[in-house]
Amino acid sequence: MQCPVCESTRDKLYCAPCLQEGVNGHTAMKHEIEGQVIAAREKAEQLLKGNPGAPGATEWRELRANVAAAEARVAALRARIARTSDDAQRIRVSTSSTGAIRRRRQTLEDAEHAIPTHEDMAARIATVRQQQREVGKRIIQARKVLVREAVDVFGVQRMRGWEIAGLELPPPDLFRVHPSATINAALVHTIHLLSLLTSYLSLTLPFEPIWPFGVHIGRPVMAPNVPLLATKKFREKKHVLWMSSTAPALARSRKGGFTVLKGSALAAVLARSGSKHRSTLTAFALLAHSIAYLAYTQGVGGIGIADASEDDVTEGVLVSATDVLELIALTAESSDLGVRAHEPGTTQTMRHLGFGLDVNKVVESVLAAERARWGGVPDGTEELSEGWDMLEEEKDEQS
Repeated sequence: MQCPVCESTRDKLYCAPCLQEGVNGHTAMKHEIEGQVIAAREKAEQLLKGNPGAPGATEWRELRANVAAAEARVAALRARIARTSDDAQRIRVSTSSTGAIRRRRQTLEDAEHAIPTHEDMAARIATVRQQQREVGKRIIQARKVLVREAVDVFGVQRMRGWEIAGLELPPPDLFRVHPSATINAALVHTIHLLSLLTSYLSLTLPFEPIWPFGVHIGRPVMAPNVPLLATKKFREKKHVLWMSSTAPALARSRKGGFTVLKGSALAAVLARSGSKHRSTLTAFALLAHSIAYLAYTQGVGGIGIADASEDDVTEGVLVSATDVLELIALTAESSDLGVRAHEPGTTQTMRHLGFGLDVNKVVESVLAAERARWGGVPDGTEELSEGWDMLEEEKDEQS
């Protein structure tokens, strides 16, 4: 047989030298492996224990364990902080509510202590009333100055008759003996002055002059102030306070003046302008009633209907309700001027009319005086064209 080691021919498979050499080789390899194992063990132990320059595996394990424990503690602390924050928020809300309640209680206590006594309240009320009286006195004085200055500026005075702005305003039954332009100018001045007086005195009249549009543009109309009226007769129709140019019973004389018509000429004028002039006189009566009310509110006494029948005469009548300029002058001279008004400002604020003069009687007295002076007016055809004083609203030419 051939030895697989030395390849010599032997009786047995392995020869003794080869076996010995193999055993020696294996023994050497065993020792070498054991040395490597010892070196590896020493190196592993050294790695586990570490060296002065770097930590070992054990230290790393301990460090990781410490980190894990610290993270657990941090998580627990965060959870505890969250719970503490919730508790703090609840405490804060509760404290805020408690503080609000405490402040409310304190406010109530302060309010209770701040309630003035009856004597203090009476003193304060007296002070306020005194201040109100002082303000009222100033308002009254201002009203007096304004009203008297306005009356003086408009020139309301008595010459041969009562005048305004140098124009005489006669009694209504004498309107026909004056030119219509003069009467209308005096009435317009009176209306302008009346509007100033009502504004200064803070008064509202039962019948107020207005300046409408339409057919009667440029001519004042007496409109009812419904809340202040006790009658229904003059609520619907508005009367134009404008004397027709056909109403004067005058004719030019050769000397350049005017003479009063008589006979058939007068009858023709009365027939031609009867209805329009009655409406003008009615409007004037409404104006006179309003001015009489104005004077009454400012302390002018003795206002009545001086030319009424004996059954209707009021005792103590000192001035006729139709003497409008005289009433305005008496109003400006009244000691109670500016004391009473419809609007707040003084202690005497009026809430209702409180005027006993019947407007129906005023109108009837004016119309009765007209009939007494000029007689009954026969029915006739009125002259519709009045010349320059008939200003109508322009109509659409296409209609």
